[in-house]
Amino acid sequence: MLPALILAALLASRLAGPAALALAGVLALAWPAKMLQIAASRHRHGLGARLALASGALLMIGKFPECLGVARFYRNRLLGRGSQLIEYKQVIVSGGEHG
Repeated sequence: MLPALILAALLASRLAGPAALALAGVLALAWPAKMLQIAASRHRHGLGARLALASGALLMIGKFPECLGVARFYRNRLLGRGSQLIEYKQVIVSGGEHG
C-alpha cells in the first residue's frame, strides 16, 4: 500500500505541484519508520538486532513487487484479461520413477 501511495503522490505532484511533492516526501519517510518498527518487533520477539534489521528491510523491499503484482492484477481485471497461475515446482518423471 505504501509504495502505491508514494507513487500516486509523485504522479500527483506533476499536476498539483509542490504540495503533492511534499506529501510524497512525508510518505517516503514512513518507509524507513515502518522498517524500523518491524525490526523492533522482531527484536522484542527474540531475533538478534542485525537479523531483525535485515528482516525489516527485506520485508519492506518485498512490498515493491507485491504492489506491482496487485496493480497488474487490477489492470488485467479492468481489461477483461484472466490471471495466470505461476507454477514454481515442476515434477520431473523419468524412467518410471517419480522424483
